[in-house]
Amino acid sequence: MKLSQTLGHLARRTWKLLAQGRANAIQLGEETLTDLNLLHLKAGHPHEVRTHIFKKHAERRTGADWEWWFAGASGKWFGMRVQAKVLDVHSNSFRHLHYGPKHSCKTQCDYLIESCSATKPSPVPAYCFYSQWQPESIKPDLLSRGGGCAVEFYGCALATAGVVLALRGGRGRRKQFDLAQVIPHVVPWHLLVCREQNNELDLATRVCRAWTEEAMAGERRLLNSLDELRRNEIQQKLQVLGQTCVWGAAPDYISAIENAVEPEFPPPVRRIIVIKELNN
Repeated sequence: MKLSQTLGHLARRTWKLLAQGRANAIQLGEETLTDLNLLHLKAGHPHEVRTHIFKKHAERRTGADWEWWFAGASGKWFGMRVQAKVLDVHSNSFRHLHYGPKHSCKTQCDYLIESCSATKPSPVPAYCFYSQWQPESIKPDLLSRGGGCAVEFYGCALATAGVVLALRGGRGRRKQFDLAQVIPHVVPWHLLVCREQNNELDLATRVCRAWTEEAMAGERRLLNSLDELRRNEIQQKLQVLGQTCVWGAAPDYISAIENAVEPEFPPPVRRIIVIKELNN
């Protein structure tokens, strides 16, 4: 099974699990779904996927649940530091989307952006939304793919940190976290790697291009809908990230994991997933 097919399968499986939870009044957690997806991704691609989970005490709360690094056969790398959010099936909302520590003006999203900008080479900050809804809840034309993608693929979907900043409101604006407010700005995660037919581009470059053309395009549309003052505020926060690009190397902790060595300076995230393109 191709990587895109596996990610699509995991998205549909997540959708089904959330539907079962909804039917039985059981709320599944982000960590449960993340660990299940990580397990099945590794099991389905044992030669392409390397995983590493740091001990609990090594975790530092910087607004991320896992980190992805995609490695191309050419030696290029593209990374993503991801915060997962699961739909509350009782309220049909991502109630904790804009969570932040007490006595702080910053949210998880702020810490996620700062942690990515402080890492060199830098992963992009991203959100993964575990979702499921009744057919009448969301009109197909609200989806990023305009209904051209089966709704079950939105079981696991991605958005940029810029989207979450825009949904946060600010300066008297209401925070947005309801399903119908969030879901138009997310992209099914299998689309990151579905361009496997383009053999001229390696995996890292394909993922970077898909992220730019799918997720970041959605971010630009949302930012353009805001008033100029708010748009400038968000763009200023995002400036620290620099340009989205592939890198000629991965961070030192990824190199250590690749060599089966415990990193001297672990990243601020528990789960690491490295996906390497196999040479044909």
